[in-house]
Amino acid sequence: MAKARKVAKKRKAPAKKAAATRNRRASKKTAPKRTQRTAARKRAAPSYKPADYTTVSPYLIVAGAGATIDFLTQVLGAKELRRFPDPSGRIMHAEVRIGDTVVMLADGGEGWPPVPSYVHVYVSDVDATYKRALAAGATSVQEPVKKADEDKRGGVKDAGGTTWWIATKVN
Repeated sequence: MAKARKVAKKRKAPAKKAAATRNRRASKKTAPKRTQRTAARKRAAPSYKPADYTTVSPYLIVAGAGATIDFLTQVLGAKELRRFPDPSGRIMHAEVRIGDTVVMLADGGEGWPPVPSYVHVYVSDVDATYKRALAAGATSVQEPVKKADEDKRGGVKDAGGTTWWIATKVN
């Protein structure tokens, strides 16, 4: 009787091994699907913010939001996402994407005066961006220069009152 039990146990072991092999094979076949689902979940924005928005977005209250949007498009390659004008044409809210960041802006008005702001932006070529900014009507705050840190940085002020610090990492 003892020998019969050992034989029975030996028969179960290969069956368990075969099942484990089948499970591994099945796992390999479905692994890409699981990986795709996991990646999709990671890409999905949390429910508290729009997809493809960073957690922090500068909000600029400027004099002449339309001109600021044009400036950002010409100089920094901004893409306009939204624009909500009031009946008089004043921009109550607008959004542009610069690289991986959404910048929100609006025209100043009663109770919301234009506020001078400072924004730092990394660009691929600080010298070319600086020249485009001047050609688009900005005034120079500082020509691009390499100082003690790893960036070459310059500054310009647009017609809406925002100072844009532009930099390229150069080591």
